[in-house]
Amino acid sequence: MFTSLLIFPTEMKHLVKGRKSAMYSLSAFYVARTASDIPADLALPSMLIVIVYWMAWLNPTAAAFFATWGTYLLVLLVSSSIGLLIGALVLSVKTAQALAATLMLTFILVGGFFVQGIPDWISWIKYLSFLNYAYPLLLHIQFGDTGTVWSCLADVDGQKCQPVEVADPAKNPEICEAVADISGDVFRLSVDISSTTAAVVNAMVLVGMLILFRVAVYASLLWKTRM
Repeated sequence: MFTSLLIFPTEMKHLVKGRKSAMYSLSAFYVARTASDIPADLALPSMLIVIVYWMAWLNPTAAAFFATWGTYLLVLLVSSSIGLLIGALVLSVKTAQALAATLMLTFILVGGFFVQGIPDWISWIKYLSFLNYAYPLLLHIQFGDTGTVWSCLADVDGQKCQPVEVADPAKNPEICEAVADISGDVFRLSVDISSTTAAVVNAMVLVGMLILFRVAVYASLLWKTRM
């Protein structure tokens, strides 16, 4: 996001000049400029996921790996699209960076990663965040279509970790209902896994966000060059 929001503020003068001289159409410039950055934007993150995926001992199946990889790249493209939109609307680099930082921090806070019990009057913002759809999708890829609660049981030293499916955690006294609890020699982490239908919906929402933001970027550039 923070890399892509710098593209249009630094190139708007060249775009306006090219448009006035009828050297190229806006659509040609937009497609060429954004498409040329995609390989470079996805190269390093792809190397990262290839290394970290196996270091983290995630699901070793090929289907889970490529699904995680694809989801990761989709999230990157959505985040990049938001950066492009901010850069197209706000031509000041400092203002664009401040807006992007505020927006990203808001998405993280209302996502429930650091703060629990978000008030209802502000919790609806999470539905505007791509993180709200990406994280459950990645969980589903790793743990499958369970619709139940999984408990990650591991030694305190962190040497062992085995996901255990619990069909009815309320009747199992060994499973802690809290998000995380250290009791004795066991670390327990319980999390809800979405169904296949919910995972498909989350994936479709991410794709819809990608298309919507890309179209919004083009519309913003069209408006800016006509002013």
